[in-house]
Order: sequence, then C-alpha cells, then structure tokens
Amino acid sequence: MVQTDINTPSRSYADKEPDWKLIETLLGGTRAMRKAARTYLPQEPAEDDASYRNRLERSVLFNAFKSTLTSMAGKPFKKQVTLKDPGLPQLEDYSYDVDMRGNNVTVFAHKCFRSLLAYGSTHILIDYPVVPEKSTLADARAMGARPYFVHLDATRVIGARVVYEGGMPILTMVRIRETYTVEQPDGNDQDFPQVRVLYPGRYEIWRQEAKRKKWTIAGRRRNRKATSI
Repeated sequence: MVQTDINTPSRSYADKEPDWKLIETLLGGTRAMRKAARTYLPQEPAEDDASYRNRLERSVLFNAFKSTLTSMAGKPFKKQVTLKDPGLPQLEDYSYDVDMRGNNVTVFAHKCFRSLLAYGSTHILIDYPVVPEKSTLADARAMGARPYFVHLDATRVIGARVVYEGGMPILTMVRIRETYTVEQPDGNDQDFPQVRVLYPGRYEIWRQEAKRKKWTIAGRRRNRKATSI
C-alpha cells in the first residue's frame, strides 16, 4: 500500500498534474522552458552535454500559448463588471475591492477566467478575517473585518470530498496547498509549505516537520460569526 499524508494529492489531481506542469512552464516563458531542459527539449542520442547546453541556451520560446490566452481572457471584460442587484448596500462597496488587495470585481473576475482557460478549472474561496473571541458585529466592522474573495488556481486545491443532498453537491472537505513565512533576523525570510484543510464550520493547518518530514497539525479553529449587537 502506498503511504499517503495530508499533502498527497487526490487521484484526480495526480492525473491532471503533468498537463498543469506543462502549462505552468509555458506561462513562465523562455526562462522556465530552459530550466525544464530535457523535459521539453530532449537531448539527441549523439549530442554531447556541452553541445546540448549550447543549444538549450540559444533556444527561445515563441509563446503563442500565453499570447492567445491573454487575448481570449480579456475579451469578456472589455466592459466593467457591474452588480445587477447588489441586494445589500455593503455589497456595492465590496465590489470595488473584492479581495481586500485593491482589486475590483472586474480585475478579480478576469484573473479567475484567465486561470480557468489555462488549467481547465479554477476556484474561489470566500474567507473572513480572524477576529478576537467575543467580538460583536460592531467590533468586527470597526476592525474592517468583512468577507473577501481568494482566488485559488487549479494547482492549489489538491483534494476535495463531495456528498449529495437532495441531488445537490455539498463540499464536506477541501485541501489547499499554501506557504507560511518564518521571519529571520537577517531579513532573509524563509517560506515553507503547509496545507489548509477546510471542513464545514472549522479548519486545520498542517505543516511538515523539518527533521522527520512528517505532516502534523499546527493549528485548528472553528469558524465563528461575530455576534450581533
């Protein structure tokens, strides 16, 4: 039996991963293709290493894929995206900065659509900042806490579990690859992998132990709505 851990992709993900690696390399341009070397530019049987390296360094990628992708992704967004019926007044305000990174709904939707065209699927997570325990809704609003969108391309979501209730698909678990940063005194901060596992009403953070290479839970939290005034 193959040993698995929380970072092991689902079978569906593993089937698509080789194609996604090609897409990522193409989007990286000439530098990425040269770095991939023999993966996409094989060495000829009678070609010695020095000759191959010389040919590799002279090879340039004509990135028709990236050019076509950019052109197609921009077509639906020649006009700004607008909310037909915001419903709640604050939704109109949210639309000017849907991800709390300064991107309005048009910019965010364009990014998601481009990722969809490239990888064949894409994901949007609706997240909410962590607020102190016993915070009221007024407290949360005073802190600027509000729902926001997070774009996750296909390579980030390594597994999901779905059940059907009344014919409708319901997500019961999602595994997302992330990174966390460890600050260093000299300023050369280091990034390490982690996996966030979402369940209805709660989530877990898993990180890999540096020495044992074992994945363990580094934190867990139940999702909680701010109480009303």
